[in-house]
Amino acid sequence: MTRFRPRPAGVSVFSSRVVLLLALLLAGCSPTYVMRAGWEEAKILWNREDIAELIADPDTDPMLRHKLTRVLAARAFSKQIGLTPDGAYTQYSEIDRDVLVWVLSASPSIALASYTWWFPIVGRVPYKGFFEKEDGMELARSLQEKGYDILLRPSPAFSTLGWFDDPLLSTLVRYDEVALVNTVIHEILHSTVWIPGHAAFNETLANVVGSVGARQFYADSEYADAELAATAENRWHDELLFARFLHDAKAELEAFYNGLPEDIDYEAVPEDVLERRKELFGSLKAAWQARNDDLRTDQFRGAADRLNNAAIVAQLVYLDRPWLFQQLLEKVDHSLPQFVAEIRLIREKLEQGEHTDPFDALSARLNAPTAEAAAISLLSAKADQ
Repeated sequence: MTRFRPRPAGVSVFSSRVVLLLALLLAGCSPTYVMRAGWEEAKILWNREDIAELIADPDTDPMLRHKLTRVLAARAFSKQIGLTPDGAYTQYSEIDRDVLVWVLSASPSIALASYTWWFPIVGRVPYKGFFEKEDGMELARSLQEKGYDILLRPSPAFSTLGWFDDPLLSTLVRYDEVALVNTVIHEILHSTVWIPGHAAFNETLANVVGSVGARQFYADSEYADAELAATAENRWHDELLFARFLHDAKAELEAFYNGLPEDIDYEAVPEDVLERRKELFGSLKAAWQARNDDLRTDQFRGAADRLNNAAIVAQLVYLDRPWLFQQLLEKVDHSLPQFVAEIRLIREKLEQGEHTDPFDALSARLNAPTAEAAAISLLSAKADQ
């Protein structure tokens, strides 16, 4: 019988959204890192099983069959909204652990800035993945000694940006159905549109499309389910609320950090500065707790408990001004195919040198005349072919 293990208790939905972009993240890394990453990817590819065959197999665990059916449906839905799944998520791979990778983010203790790593293809990214938690902790401790806040969190999935046909991993199937559909759409968005060197734009875009896509999937597809559609809607509501809080927190912290002397050594921050920082984080935690009554789910209820610079910066990678993407959705009457066509156009503008920052290009699209709608509809129609 095909094995199936339920989602581990206490794992947040946010952690399921963390996507490690592993495609060719190898050059410039140590030989050991390269060999381990290559070995892990080879194991994943070697263990692939055809999802359609698993669904048809009477020995497949019923819950696994149910989720595999939803994955194929979400994959088909992604085509309908203008994404290009190619061969992704047609196969399933069982792996021998509960966590696929551990993702490390870091930020100076007195500045909201990401410690970044550069890799070919994807450019500079504000995280690095490790297959063993202790390997991530080793680098985390080294960065802490240099005055950095750190965040090490689990990820059940990654995207190879179309370099391989990404299989569905057993670590991801353990999550609930709405999170699973959301993440499948999220990752297929990555293989459809990726702008090198702009992780926050890419991740927030995928977060929006995954969340809105999951809501539409359960509202309009053959698998329509009012309760699951409401779950997707409520989770997205809470993500937007938390995104606003993060941006408010960022503004307060930046005002504090920008007022500090420029010559402060990150590795020897004065005690009085650290005490003031501690008080500020305490007030931010209280501010978020005061907003908890507006939450519709529990996914972000304790999100401020372990807040530090690294946590804020890392989560802003996935929630960087999502309301701008919401405005674009409203501009195209909530049509995801037209929205995706608009994003493709933004990528073209960047490639042509009309903009260097995708958020600037997005703002320009929001202010573009509606007369361009016909051209966007044409792009959307071509994407559906």
